[in-house]
Amino acid sequence: MKPLSLLKRWVLGPNVVARREGNDFTVRLVGRRRGFATLVATRRGGHPPLRIDPDPSRSNALWTTFALPFNHLLPRSVAQTTLDLAVERRGKPKRLKYPRGYRAEPISLAGVRAHPYATVHGNFSVAVVRGEARPPLRVVVLLHQLNFSGGKTTMLFTLAGVLESAGFDVALTPFWLSSTPMVYQPPEEIRLDSIDSQMNQAPGEATFSLQPPNFSASERTIERLKTYFSSIDADVIYMPDYDSSLYELVLDSLPDRVLSILGDHNGGRYGAAVSQGQVPRANERNRHFHAAIQRFDAIHVINPTVQAAYEASTAKPVFCIPNFAGNASAVGADFLAHRRVIAAGRLTPVKHFDLVIRAFSALRAKHEDWTLDIYGRGEDEQRLRELIAELRLERFVTIHAPTTAILDEMRASSFHVTASTMESYGMTIAEAMSVGLPVASHRSNVGAGYLLAEGRGFIAEESTIPSLTKLMDSLMSSIEGGDADGSLRATAEAAHGFVSQFSSEAIASRWRSEIHRLYDRKVARLYG
Repeated sequence: MKPLSLLKRWVLGPNVVARREGNDFTVRLVGRRRGFATLVATRRGGHPPLRIDPDPSRSNALWTTFALPFNHLLPRSVAQTTLDLAVERRGKPKRLKYPRGYRAEPISLAGVRAHPYATVHGNFSVAVVRGEARPPLRVVVLLHQLNFSGGKTTMLFTLAGVLESAGFDVALTPFWLSSTPMVYQPPEEIRLDSIDSQMNQAPGEATFSLQPPNFSASERTIERLKTYFSSIDADVIYMPDYDSSLYELVLDSLPDRVLSILGDHNGGRYGAAVSQGQVPRANERNRHFHAAIQRFDAIHVINPTVQAAYEASTAKPVFCIPNFAGNASAVGADFLAHRRVIAAGRLTPVKHFDLVIRAFSALRAKHEDWTLDIYGRGEDEQRLRELIAELRLERFVTIHAPTTAILDEMRASSFHVTASTMESYGMTIAEAMSVGLPVASHRSNVGAGYLLAEGRGFIAEESTIPSLTKLMDSLMSSIEGGDADGSLRATAEAAHGFVSQFSSEAIASRWRSEIHRLYDRKVARLYG
């Protein structure tokens, strides 16, 4: 070819150069006018394409340069993929051409290797393969405070540990740090952060208050919250159900690049969702939540029986991953050797520990050598202690502080009982099942309805004292009789086998896959 023709082709022809420039993977179109088109990278398999505008700082009269988001070329949910490249002008894409059979040198960056090549038809494509380990996604798990003793706090601590074991870089971040000592300790490997604290509070300044549906804080704290989320050093945030205007504050401040996951653990809402077939909208508390599920990138539920109802209420992805409640013990509880009923949870009215105490009291004369041990703290504690004194049960019913050794206490018991009407999943139910301890509950408990179904537990028809008394009497009598018909053992074994699927490895694997899938979806939307 004559020199003039070579020059003309280099300057004006459809020439493509793929190269690494600093920390970017770039595609240079030689001889194209600046800013004339958009580069379209389509990942094979029906995924949304990435659209990249020209980089004016690297373009001139001779070429147009596009910087591809290299970290997003290879989705985290797959090991390799292929991108077909085209330019789009006036809404019409046209494939880029490369000399047939041409293969450029592979380009490595950020744990990914890109191999530019020409297809048999001369079209320009890039094979992208995961190379060395990629930096883990940074996940921030949000919570109200670190020192609460309820199931939500323990669940969030456990979730942080599971996410860390799944390979993520995890931080636990309370909205407000108080001076009260923690009841439970978070996993040692998890970083602890905070946004504001009681120690920063000026005299007379309003304190942080989160009592859904109400949320309030000082102007200084509000500004700290906005600053934290607007400049957050994270790829993913997980926020539990704090049904208030705090949802709006977080989402309004959060950069669009961050994947936001809303986790709902509200047992009352679960029950209403199952009965209504959708997320209830009738009250003030649900108003905030219903608005939030339209804005968060994804919604997490922990009970599969409600997933369809949530999917009917939002266009956002809804996924179910149950809580991890401890690996199923190889050695189950020796429940026939004891005469002890155990109950555990936050001492609040919705947990209905008073029903358990009254049912136990009704059985005292018939089952004289039995005791009831309750583990928990909460605003209902004083009322429950007064009830114990009123029924003269001080020698037989004891309220203990929460313990990190609850599984050991369950192994030293005969059965676990819960009368709660607000259980989305039932951490203590799953914990009891994991050590092979029989569980008694009632049908209106959504968590129990899922975990104890199909012969995995004992369920009263109603959440009333007579119904619960009848069920507890049956279990006590069976244990005193040595489980003559084997029904207790069979039920405990079925329960133990069921929760074995919720091992730490299995739950971590599900979280790893789900977060990577959702993150890939987020990236595709941002660049689509």
